[in-house]
Amino acid sequence: MSALRDRVTELVARQREQQTDADRQALQLAYLHQPEPFEAEFSQVACDHPDKCAHDCDYPDWTPGGAR
Repeated sequence: MSALRDRVTELVARQREQQTDADRQALQLAYLHQPEPFEAEFSQVACDHPDKCAHDCDYPDWTPGGAR
C-alpha cells in the first residue's frame, strides 16, 4: 500500500506542477457555475445510511491527496 501511496503522491505533485494559472482559473470558474447535480442527494446518503460510511480507523495510513 505504501508504494501505491507514493506513486499517487508523485502523480498529484506532477499534475500540480503542470497546471497553469489559466487551468486553475478555468476550473474555479466552472465549479462556481456548475454545482454537482446530485450534491444534496449524495450528502444525504451518509445521514440515511451511517453504517455504510467509512471511518478513519478503516484506513489508518491513508491521506487524501497524499502526504503533505
